[in-house]
Amino acid sequence: QLFFRPRSGMYSYVSEHRQLKILDDFYLPLYYEKKSYSEYILKDMQYTDKEAGRLLNKNLMSFCEDLEEKGVQILEKNVKISKGSKQYRAQGSLTVLKKADLMGAVQLAAETTSEE
Repeated sequence: QLFFRPRSGMYSYVSEHRQLKILDDFYLPLYYEKKSYSEYILKDMQYTDKEAGRLLNKNLMSFCEDLEEKGVQILEKNVKISKGSKQYRAQGSLTVLKKADLMGAVQLAAETTSEE
């Protein structure tokens, strides 16, 4: 994972919004955002509409399972799958609870090329 935005190429990112606190229970009215970038390489693949939708759902479920294995509770999923002219895209947000006192939002974007 990269902690800076790649200058070129394809990448996805996870964004965490956190509230600053002093000690364990005194929260300040200040928030900050942490983004982690992952670079990837596109492969030219052809999928039917069903395969593309199934693949995106599988990748989303795998991502959610990875979060849950790390002790992250998913409170809300707001992910839409849309079809473009040559690609499918899963884009949206997950609201998660990392610890009993820390909430954050995760932004996610992914795309898959489909056969037309």
